[in-house]
Amino acid sequence: LAAAAVATQRSVHVFSVSGRPLAVVSPDRGVGRIVPTIDGELALLSEGSALAVRRISDLQLLHRYDLEAGGAASGAPLRAFSLSAENHHAFAGTADGGLTIYANPVVGIQVLERLASELLNL
Repeated sequence: LAAAAVATQRSVHVFSVSGRPLAVVSPDRGVGRIVPTIDGELALLSEGSALAVRRISDLQLLHRYDLEAGGAASGAPLRAFSLSAENHHAFAGTADGGLTIYANPVVGIQVLERLASELLNL
């Protein structure tokens, strides 16, 4: 499915390549940035202080990582996020300088340990 996703501060819209609207969602927390996965099937969106994983074709919410629920970046506003090249990890940077790494549970712990080691050596 070839589609384009467009975000405003309040909503996300998906359009076909011919411009036909396919889906729209307006999260309660507002919308920030969109980062699609390599295969174009999913997108990671900043929704307030949470990261949401949505299917691009219909914008169905598949998972939400709430930074306010705990972890190293607890309660701090989300300022930046990205996906690793293989889509195995999501990185969330917060206003207080915190960095939270969300790992795909399918990926082995050795990969996460190597990644953490590389980040600490920057």
